[in-house]
Amino acid sequence: MRYIICLLFFLQFTMPINDSHSRETRLSDASHNYLDTWVISLDGARQAIPLNAVFRGGRMYVCEARFAFAFGLPSVERGEMHIFELTEKHGLFAYFHKSNGTLELFSGFERPERLPVAGDRDAFIRLEDVIASGNPYHDHTHLRRRVLADLLYKYNAAFTIAWVPVNVRPSENFRNDTRDYSRYNLEFVFTMDYWISRGGQMGLHGYTHQRGNQNSVIGNDFGSGVSDDHARDLFQRQIAAAEYFGWTAYSFTFPKYIGTTRQFEMAGEYFDFIMPNFNVRGNNTPRRIKVGERYVTYMNTTEDHLVNEGEAPLVALLNRLNRAGDTASFFFHTWLEYRYITVSRDEQNRPVIHHDINSPMHRILDNLQENGRVLRPTTHFTAN
Repeated sequence: MRYIICLLFFLQFTMPINDSHSRETRLSDASHNYLDTWVISLDGARQAIPLNAVFRGGRMYVCEARFAFAFGLPSVERGEMHIFELTEKHGLFAYFHKSNGTLELFSGFERPERLPVAGDRDAFIRLEDVIASGNPYHDHTHLRRRVLADLLYKYNAAFTIAWVPVNVRPSENFRNDTRDYSRYNLEFVFTMDYWISRGGQMGLHGYTHQRGNQNSVIGNDFGSGVSDDHARDLFQRQIAAAEYFGWTAYSFTFPKYIGTTRQFEMAGEYFDFIMPNFNVRGNNTPRRIKVGERYVTYMNTTEDHLVNEGEAPLVALLNRLNRAGDTASFFFHTWLEYRYITVSRDEQNRPVIHHDINSPMHRILDNLQENGRVLRPTTHFTAN
């Protein structure tokens, strides 16, 4: 039925029109409640006909036939697609201006070519504390995250996403649930879809990564003083948040690595891959425990993380990776890469991305490749 409705809308606007709103995309929820207006352009040309979009599952859906017609794209199948699917299908680069509700699309952008696989030695990376801050003026944060994902993809690097669904700052009376509509959250979900398409596996890292008066990411959900019932509720809330977006949560990382023995055991009821190994924190060999008819893998990040900006911390991490045993396991805060990614425009106003080859992630990936390491997904360590 939705395809028929989509076709009727497409036929309705095949004639030129003079409409003051003809260059706007009106975004409503599934109950037809108006949410927002976006202006979309492709290669500098704004859409020729009005578009109606629906916000569902954290994403903006439009009729693909109308979208193609609005921008003069080749004929396509009639149906509903969300913006990320459209960009992937048509090779489009997306630039979100969240402060004024403008989405610029540019054609001719494809995935980077992948380098040959370095070897067969294991490595593991977790992108840490991934959370939606909610700041609409951070136009380049998500874009830089997508550039980072392209670099990982180029190096055949699988990576785990340590996602926190709800951002809370009690002293500011601030709460941002990624499932709620905002321009920021819309691009955040677009970026997570992008990450997953580039080799990312979704993992969970606490529901709010805080409790009481703590701010998210600074505090922790679990540990002493948290009842079994409350801990179980936190696990279920996180999983429900991932399922809302259609994401499979392959792993769980205890915030600050804090949890009781009972909470670590309870986590094994919900996840096949858990960090850290609560019995032996210094061992980098994944530990597998049989739980009923399945196995749960507990893993440490023994090579730790890049603790700060600067040459000395990076060299120290590279040295730890060089000395690693069977698995070089570490985590990385994405903000450490941002200042090495610049965004500019060429003479045609098309985006130009420069990612400094001396950036921390470039050097980490080069180091792993030189040592025959391949960054593996969590499923590599949980396979029976």
